[in-house]
Amino acid sequence: MNNRITTNIAFIILICLLLVGAIKAQKTPVNIFNDLTNIPVTAGEQKEAPGVVLKDFDEIQEPQSINKSIDRATAMKYIQIRSLNGTEMLALTKVKKINPHLNKDKKIVIYVSRGSEKEVQAFMKEFAKSRAQYSSNPNYVFIPLETLWDLKEDNIRNTHDRVVYNLQQDCGLFCILDLRGEKLIKLKGSQVSKKSAEIVGVILNSL
Repeated sequence: MNNRITTNIAFIILICLLLVGAIKAQKTPVNIFNDLTNIPVTAGEQKEAPGVVLKDFDEIQEPQSINKSIDRATAMKYIQIRSLNGTEMLALTKVKKINPHLNKDKKIVIYVSRGSEKEVQAFMKEFAKSRAQYSSNPNYVFIPLETLWDLKEDNIRNTHDRVVYNLQQDCGLFCILDLRGEKLIKLKGSQVSKKSAEIVGVILNSL
């Protein structure tokens, strides 16, 4: 009887030792929540900045709009103004479409109205807005250069023709003859574009 009790006690102690050993050998359980917070940020992902709350967005100001229009000071940098001398003013009396306006405080706007080049087409399209705006203004006269000048280098016959031809060359694809002020206003350079048409619009508004 005593041997049986002793055996049982020994068996129970053995089981307890095995359990203790198993517990010590067991690894620490994985903490899922800690592992999730330690996952590295991959490309295209971004952690939320700490401390950002909704009220912070109330203080964000709307971006200010940028004025892309051209002012007069800027436009003046792209034009040239020179006086018309007496010989040139006299020569203009011989130009049929200009002569009737010489003594009437007019501004003759001479512009290109034909051309297949991309930039010329863009100029004509944009300049059409200015022509529409000032078409009812009695101080402006719009004349396409193709219908105004008819002189070429090989058909100049006299001094008068030469003066008119030089004015034609000086005017280029666009110019303004301020007859009252006896001035010629033209774009710098020999080409026109959408941007130069915008500049012209500002100049017309300032005359």
